[in-house]
Amino acid sequence: MNWGYSIAVAFAFFMAFIIYLVVGTYKQNVDLVFDDYYVREIKFQEQIDKSVNAADKPLKWSVRNDSVVVKFPESVDFQTLSGEIVFYRPDHSGSDIKERIFPGTSGEQVFPVSKFRQGKYRLKTDWQSGGNNYYDEQIIVL
Repeated sequence: MNWGYSIAVAFAFFMAFIIYLVVGTYKQNVDLVFDDYYVREIKFQEQIDKSVNAADKPLKWSVRNDSVVVKFPESVDFQTLSGEIVFYRPDHSGSDIKERIFPGTSGEQVFPVSKFRQGKYRLKTDWQSGGNNYYDEQIIVL
């Protein structure tokens, strides 16, 4: 085999590799973190203020009896407590879980483990109580 033929074969393999890479990039999932990303970015200072409020009232979570339990601080008035809990899955937006806060009289909200896929979640809690706004974010692994 002469060197001209070898160069042509090498070039053909190179082109096939480039085509493989291009086709592979079109199959890659590129979900945005949030659909309303820009609106959330503008309101980010509000979230910082809420996080400062929540620094002295941290949430606790645990896994017990096939349930994920989120416990609100005892210093919070459970009668006026409202807001939203989001279990955000970084690697797959379709696995996110979003729920309204209903802590009951014990200050705990229970989520069955069967709702979750195994892996890493960000527990994002945005709540209001007694005229104050709070935001807490923690990483949990189930």
